Formats: sequence, structure tokens, C-alpha cells
Amino acid sequence: MGQVVDGHDWSQPAFDDLAEQVRAAGERWGDGDPPASALVDAVAALERLATTVAAVQLDVVAALTARQRRDDAAAGIEQEVTDRAVASMVGLARRTSPHQGARDRELAAVLRAELPTTRRAMLEGHGSRRHAEVVARGTVFLSRAQRAVVDAEFGPHLGDLSVGRLRRRVSARAYALDPEGHVAHIARQREERHVSVRPTPDTMAVLSALLPATQAVAVWGALDRAARSLRAAGDERSLAQLRADVLTERVTGQALADGPVVELQVVVPAGAVFGGEAVLGALTDSDAPATLVGHGPIPAPMARDLVRRAQRCTLRRLLVDPESGTLVDRDARRRTFSRADRDLLVARDETCRTPWCDAPVREADHVEPWAAGGPTTPDNGQGLCQHCNQVKNHPAWDTVPQLDARGRQTSVETTTPSGHRYTSPTRRLVGA
Repeated sequence: MGQVVDGHDWSQPAFDDLAEQVRAAGERWGDGDPPASALVDAVAALERLATTVAAVQLDVVAALTARQRRDDAAAGIEQEVTDRAVASMVGLARRTSPHQGARDRELAAVLRAELPTTRRAMLEGHGSRRHAEVVARGTVFLSRAQRAVVDAEFGPHLGDLSVGRLRRRVSARAYALDPEGHVAHIARQREERHVSVRPTPDTMAVLSALLPATQAVAVWGALDRAARSLRAAGDERSLAQLRADVLTERVTGQALADGPVVELQVVVPAGAVFGGEAVLGALTDSDAPATLVGHGPIPAPMARDLVRRAQRCTLRRLLVDPESGTLVDRDARRRTFSRADRDLLVARDETCRTPWCDAPVREADHVEPWAAGGPTTPDNGQGLCQHCNQVKNHPAWDTVPQLDARGRQTSVETTTPSGHRYTSPTRRLVGA
């Protein structure tokens, strides 16, 4: 999406031409038979190119932020609203999350304003974005003048150290420049401790905990000692498996043999009448995947195994329109209507509805705002994370539900302040 302004063509043919040159060069290298030394040199050259491209992309993000702030300020829009919109615009353009878009916006601003040597090193292909992030994050509590000292010392040698070694050296230098500020920063960071879960392929998930270092080391030590004790007693599981199993047992208070406590969702056609045993029968007789709440789809055999092993298992129906495959209702036992409606959106959308944002659903949102006459129905609803719900406060951010002839939602179309449009198809559930 390009345009001509003041006689200048601001479309991106130069970037597209560069991408085509890289693709053509890659095909030549892939089809030929160059020596190993030349291939290693090519890998290094491409890494330098990737760093340069990342630096240019951050410069463009900085320019977008400045332009959007200027335009929005003239319209009386608060900068917080603007920055939230920019984060989402960058995330959508990069096909990643708004959280990553916000990180891009923040890093771009710091590099241009306070870390010019680090920025120049990236533009010249030295180091990587991760190196630049280490310098930016490790100096966040310093004054502009103190940051300039670190930038001047480490920027010219950005790619000479590993990311881990650079992190340690930047931290030590920052502490030397402002010991009290460093201690205060560490205290503030402790407030950010949290635990999160992220699904991975093959019905696995990563459970992460951001903890103060002393606590993290203590947790690891306890798990490792328990695992080694079990191993010494003859347990045939590997140490890695034992640490994971001990963690599960100690946190949940259940031995693995007791089975987990789970909730499964099973797709059935809307209009069918099912009792509890019939829902279990639908799961037993079908090869369609079920949904493990908090994770996502899992194969039918695994779902049946979970039902057999679980200490407690809740089965819920997902009532699906047989023609469109879209979710139209959900078991609402133990739920008020408003909660059931929200649960339906969570079950249908799984994660935040914004394209490429995989954050958990936190808000049941009206696609067409209620204030604008949008109805409070699932077909005008979408599950959003907190950020993507708040970004709709920008007056130029627009979402519209796309409906079929029967009024069923088929997709949501989002238009950003830059005029770009993105479509999020409504998830079709299999098994109906």
C-alpha cells in the first residue's frame, strides 16, 4: 500500500527489489556446488544483511511513531492511545503480536534518541537485534549522559561478544555508573514476576516463570535434587523427565498416577439433544479432535485417554452450525447468561482474535461497538486480549463483522489508522 506525497513515491519498490535480488542469489547458491568456505562466508554475509534490514525496519518504525503522534496530536488524541495503536499497526504489518510491536516501537525510539552508536553498528551489519536489546534494556535506568557512555564503549564492538557476555558486561558497567539506580531497578523488576503458559506443537506446552534469580535457582535446585534422588533409587525416567514430573506433582499436589484435572470441549451439531453420557459417547465414537481448555485442540485418542486417567474431567458441548461450521452455542451449566456468552467467544476464538496475536482472551468485545448500535450477540462478538481491546479507543481504528446470508459471523475486518485492512476469519470447528 504505497502513495505519492509531495512528488515522492513512498511505495516500497526498493525493498521489494532487494528481496528479489536476495531470492535470486539464494537460488544460485542452492543450485550450485560452491566450496564449504564460500558457503560459510555466505551465511555470515546474510547475517550481516539481516542485521542491517532489522536496523532499517526499526528506523521505519520510529518514523511511523513520529508521524502518527504528529497526526493524532493535531486531532486531539492522547499519546498513550496513539502509541497503543502504533504497537498494533507494527504487529499487524510484521505479522506478529502487538506486544512485539510495542517492543519494536520502544527499541526504535531508544536507538535513535540515546544509543546512536549501537544503531549505527546495526545499520552496518554488526551484531544483531538481540545485542541492541541487551544494551537498551541494560541501561534503562541510566541518565541520557550515562547511557551515552555505555553506547560509546560497547556500540563499536556490538558483534564481538556473545549476547550473554554482552549482557553481563553492560550490567556491570551500568552498575558502576549508577549503583543506587541499579539496585532500585532490580527492586522494580521483582514486581514483574509472573508465571505463563504457551502451547507448543504435539500437545505440549511451555510453562515459564519469571522470578528473582535467587528464587529461580532455589526452585531449580529443589527439582534437581528430587529428580536425582528418584533416579538413584532406580527410577528409569531421565533426569529431565523427572524434574518435569516432580514440578507437576508438587505444584498440583497430585501424583501423576492420579491423573490431572481437566476440561474438554466436544463439538456436536447444533439442534442435537445430548445428555452427559451421549456427550461422552460422541467423544468415544468420533475421531475429531477435542479441545483441551487452556491449550487447544488435541487428537481424539489423547482426549479419550485423558478422560480415563483424569482425576476429574468436565465435558462440555460446543454446538456448531452444521453448514457453516461456526460455533453457535455452548453448554452454560454453572454459568449466568453473560458469562456463558463470554465463554462461547473464548471457546470459538481460542486466543485473541487480532491476526497474529496469540495472547489469551481477556475481553468479550463488540465488533461493531455497542454505542454505535452493535448488538450483544456472538455474531457481533470477538475475544480480544486487553491490549487489542484498548486499541479500539483510537477513533480511526475500525472493526466490522462480516456475516453470511443467515447472519452468522464469517470474519472480522479491521481497518487501522493507516488505512490498512486485515481480515480475521471466524474459526470453523471440525467434528460437527
